[in-house]
Amino acid sequence: MDKEDILDFIGCYAGGQLSITRGDFDKGTREHYCGTIEKIVIENDSLKVKLAWNAKIVPLKTNPQKERWVKYDELDYVFDLNDCEFSQNIDFDRNQYFPFDESFYFESNTTRERVYLKSPKVKRRLDPNSVKGL
Repeated sequence: MDKEDILDFIGCYAGGQLSITRGDFDKGTREHYCGTIEKIVIENDSLKVKLAWNAKIVPLKTNPQKERWVKYDELDYVFDLNDCEFSQNIDFDRNQYFPFDESFYFESNTTRERVYLKSPKVKRRLDPNSVKGL
């Protein structure tokens, strides 16, 4: 399967989760977001997602080496599909390869932002009950 095949059935990811990573972990500029997909479409060569809820990882004030998920208010997300790479080799449950209809990611060639889409079938997902402020 290639990116165009995935785009043909992107709507089946509604109810799954979107996970976004930005920045550089080694430089301490990493950002990580995660939320449940309410609506997902492709329009004008962009992936457009409406989230039911969204969370962001932040370091604990008492121990910056540890992190926790907190509510993040931005529920709309847009990703340019023109300049990106595509991979379907993520298995969040077993760290193995699996069928293309489970999960995959896009990565921007320019910003290195990575967008993971997890189907509703994937068992290992962020539990909204563990997110502070939701």
